[in-house]
Amino acid sequence: MYACDCSDFVLRKACKSVGSAMTADEDGRFFPFVCDISSEKLPGWLCCSSCIDSSCHRPKYDFYPENGNQFHCVNGMDIVTMIFTLSAIPPQYMHHVVKECFSVLKPGGSILFRDYGLYDMTMQRFSARQKVGERLYQRCDGTYSYFFTPDVLSSLFKDAGFVEEENHFCCVELKNHQKQIAMKRVWIHAKFVKPDGPAAHT
Repeated sequence: MYACDCSDFVLRKACKSVGSAMTADEDGRFFPFVCDISSEKLPGWLCCSSCIDSSCHRPKYDFYPENGNQFHCVNGMDIVTMIFTLSAIPPQYMHHVVKECFSVLKPGGSILFRDYGLYDMTMQRFSARQKVGERLYQRCDGTYSYFFTPDVLSSLFKDAGFVEEENHFCCVELKNHQKQIAMKRVWIHAKFVKPDGPAAHT
């Protein structure tokens, strides 16, 4: 993995991943919509073009469903990336968050998912007193870490209306060369698709 500060380079790479993209003008082809579902006050939003003058400029977005707030592009997104996000959500709100993702996607749109898997080294570093639920741990700062299995993840997304295309453990062994320590990581890698048809608009 690497980071690149050159937005033109990133845009070209994105275009290569889309069929026939290289035959079209790259400008205006991708419109990122960035949000954070933290319950704390956040910096200003980066909105998609259809929301630039809408309610997403409000200073705070509270994702908790009892507050009734929904500030997003319904049926407007092609792809949602959920990278090490859902594990930080209290389990009782996970279904709501996944349903929100379902609502913002176009029919045929995808969620690209990666998060902590059961028995990841992060899980094994928690003490017994930090365990607050099944596969759920609480850090000293009050934030959560949940550790998924493919069957739990599958049930969560299918209940929200998604079709599963990929869902499996991704086991990687990294090495800290300075400390000569092997780090055994267990992640869940998955892809879920919003079906086309009547169910896609619910």
